[in-house]
Amino acid sequence: MSSTKMSKPTPTVTLAETLKTSSAPPGIKGFGKRSARASKLKEAKDTINRLQQERDVTIAQARQLGQEKEESTKREAELKEKVVEASAAVDGFEAGFTRATPQAPHFDPSLDASKLHMYKEVVDRELVED
Repeated sequence: MSSTKMSKPTPTVTLAETLKTSSAPPGIKGFGKRSARASKLKEAKDTINRLQQERDVTIAQARQLGQEKEESTKREAELKEKVVEASAAVDGFEAGFTRATPQAPHFDPSLDASKLHMYKEVVDRELVED
């Protein structure tokens, strides 16, 4: 009779179980390198996800700032137009005062028009700064 030596069967290990363990299953060489690579790969994926989220936030902020800039530019144009209109009104007021001042003595020859001032007013019968 010949005796044949029977070897022990190698236990079957799933990939998920293999990745959960830190030591190599029996008969697998270089598992530590693969585990380190898998760890680095996971870190890289996490970094990519984090950077993509940061990018998305930055893009949203840039869009918001673009809208705010557009609104500010529009408001600036409106205010500049109001300044032009106000300046035109002041110019018209000054021109009217300049034209009216020489006319006052025409109505009352004793009036000294040199004392007229467009930025003063009469309060309680006295000429005061406005």
